[in-house]
Amino acid sequence: MNSLLARITIDPAICHGKPCVRGLRYPVETLLDLLSSGMTHDEILADYEDLEREDLLAMLAFAARGDSRTPERRARDEAIAAEPPLPPPDLPPGLLRPVSLEEIRRRAAEVDSGQVKPVPWEDVDRRAQALLNGH
Repeated sequence: MNSLLARITIDPAICHGKPCVRGLRYPVETLLDLLSSGMTHDEILADYEDLEREDLLAMLAFAARGDSRTPERRARDEAIAAEPPLPPPDLPPGLLRPVSLEEIRRRAAEVDSGQVKPVPWEDVDRRAQALLNGH
């Protein structure tokens, strides 16, 4: 199994660091897409003559491991996930309030039916600026 996995290389200079077969610029995900589209191993090997049957087995073994991110990408993703959420902006009270999906649908139906005229964006911007400035 390890000898098969050794055929999968990850090099930042090749295919943006995506896992590839023997550094040949055949990303694992591309070969998986070919297989999932219905191509057989023999068809892939016929189309890509520099690939070997063991390359396809290595690609499947690598994909079976699950996470195909590079260690650097995995560390970056984990660091981003561990960051605390941004605090809410310091806005005047009442400027933003939670709105339910039902209310959005009701208001959209009122606009669509002509019961309410949509507000021009310039008015929305002017009103928002006034609220932000404390007027």
